[in-house]
Parts: sequence; C-alpha cells; structure tokens
Amino acid sequence: MAKKGDSRPAPPRRRAGPRLRAERVRGDEARFRALFEAATDAVFIETLDGRILDCNPTACEIYGYSRAEFLSSTSGTSSRPTSWPASSTSAKRSPPKAG
Repeated sequence: MAKKGDSRPAPPRRRAGPRLRAERVRGDEARFRALFEAATDAVFIETLDGRILDCNPTACEIYGYSRAEFLSSTSGTSSRPTSWPASSTSAKRSPPKAG
C-alpha cells in the first residue's frame, strides 16, 4: 500500500481464488439465511410467474399455512387465498381459518 506523499502507484489488487470466492459465497448465504429466518415480517421468495420457492417461519405464523402448503401453491391472484397480500407492500391481514 502506498504511503501518503509517495508517488508510486498502489500495487494491483489480487483477485480471490476459486476457494476463497466459494468461502465468501457460503458466508453470504449463511448471513442471508439467518436474516431470512429471523425476520419479523413475512418474507417470500418466488419466481417471476408467482411460484413460491421459499418462505420464512414468520410467514407461516402470520398466514396460518405450513411451509409445504406455501411451496405447493403460487402467489398469483387467481390461486392466492384472499388473506394473502397482493404484493410485498400490502398491509398484514388476518390469517386464514384452519380447515
């Protein structure tokens, strides 16, 4: 690293090798998973066509569906129960009745 007043350019940064990159990705994934699981808001991960890929435990608590029930359905308006939000910005609604 060049010191203040030194006219020499700083040495080029080394690129991380594949092993270091993989380790960083695993760390990023672990941090994301921890945030996802601990969020106090319902969080859904879905495809562009509305298929739900994952949901956090809070989503299950708020809406009264199991994770398996969410994953076997879509969030599209034609198949979404009326208690599901229309988008991520919708207000929370009461959970559906069991049964």
